[in-house]
Amino acid sequence: MISSSALKQSLINILRNFTAYTLLSMIFLCSNFTSKAQEKKDGATYKERKNVIMKEQISILKNGSLLVRLKTKSNTIKALKEIGDTVKANLVNENQNNLNKKIISAFKNNFTFSPVYFFFSDYSDTIRNHKFNNVSFLNEDLVADPTIKPGSSRFLTAEFGNVLPDTASYFSGSYLAQSENGLKREESYYGSTDTKLIAIIIMSDQFIQLCDPFPYYVKVGKEDPTQKGLDNAVKKLNAKLVQYYSSSNQ
Repeated sequence: MISSSALKQSLINILRNFTAYTLLSMIFLCSNFTSKAQEKKDGATYKERKNVIMKEQISILKNGSLLVRLKTKSNTIKALKEIGDTVKANLVNENQNNLNKKIISAFKNNFTFSPVYFFFSDYSDTIRNHKFNNVSFLNEDLVADPTIKPGSSRFLTAEFGNVLPDTASYFSGSYLAQSENGLKREESYYGSTDTKLIAIIIMSDQFIQLCDPFPYYVKVGKEDPTQKGLDNAVKKLNAKLVQYYSSSNQ
């Protein structure tokens, strides 16, 4: 009979060697499609495997960095300019810039769990591929600063947006979409967002939302939050991460 501790350690070693926090693993473990037969075959329950993965993720964040993705609404702005509505285009751009600056301020003043860096969503694919040298990281004024580079290749990502319901997103394939730089391949997922739950969300290095027991989001509540609201959310997130990291290492 294998002891519970030996089983868990064996599981940790297997998951590490099998790159457990890749895209497909994250989707699988955060979904609800784990059968009892599969659990018995693997020798560990769904909950045990999920807990191991989430402990790996908090360790990555603690020993690496958090990369915060800032939206640009570039497609909306471009569309408005194309129909001649430059006034509204400028207003959308100004509002988004103000929100991004508030997000940066909230993290810089309230997040201490790990180093944090900021980038525009245009660099999502580059970040996903871990090509930091090709990313323009931003200072507090939203200006690209070539001296800003993450000190570690290990990271998680975060953004201000909508939480996926039940933490489940299912990869369905890819398709070609028109972007500012021509056609680019996008990924599609099953599952709709819960537009009522706006939060600061923690994701994997592949932008896949994490799941319990990882404290993967803190509710903000408004699409146009105040600085105080964002400050409180990030402060709460930081405290939850500290608590989870401490409990996961006991």
